[in-house]
Amino acid sequence: MTFQNELRGIICASGVLSLKRFWKLSSLSADLLRLRDSQAVVGLGGVLLTQDPFSEREEMGKFLLRSVDCDNEKEVRQLLSLDGVSGRFPCLLARAMQKGSEKCLRFLAEQTGRPGFALPQSAVTAQSVLGLSAHAMSALLDGGTPHPNMWIVSERRDSKHEWRPLLNVLIDAKKFDCAKILVERGAR
Repeated sequence: MTFQNELRGIICASGVLSLKRFWKLSSLSADLLRLRDSQAVVGLGGVLLTQDPFSEREEMGKFLLRSVDCDNEKEVRQLLSLDGVSGRFPCLLARAMQKGSEKCLRFLAEQTGRPGFALPQSAVTAQSVLGLSAHAMSALLDGGTPHPNMWIVSERRDSKHEWRPLLNVLIDAKKFDCAKILVERGAR
């Protein structure tokens, strides 16, 4: 092990770096960038091991939400690969849907069978569905949410709410590409 590798390991495992500082430091070179993929003590795993679980959880949550907002699927994947992180933030899929973050949406939709990755039915609103592309709709359906025959609350012109089939909401909004995908998946 070279001196540089030893130094990196000491810095990562010492508790000196917060997640935010580690992310900035690791962006300085391609060599340091590889530390983000490491779950070992000499990489990202070491930074998280030495942190206070309560304060670091808030920082991790903010970091994940920012990554989803920026549609940075690689950062989301790196952070969720760490032990104990994936089940702690159930809001990520709904956030990706809300922000229209397609790459993150696709990745998170693939995770829906794992604990902490379900999309709550309350997150499937007319507004959130109408913002989806055909690719994003397909990725969500692959993950099992929403169901092709799902009914959602939508707002009428007189500002009242009513329950309507998802397929009808998409057709009325002229989102025919998404409606076609629903029909292909069994919507009636």
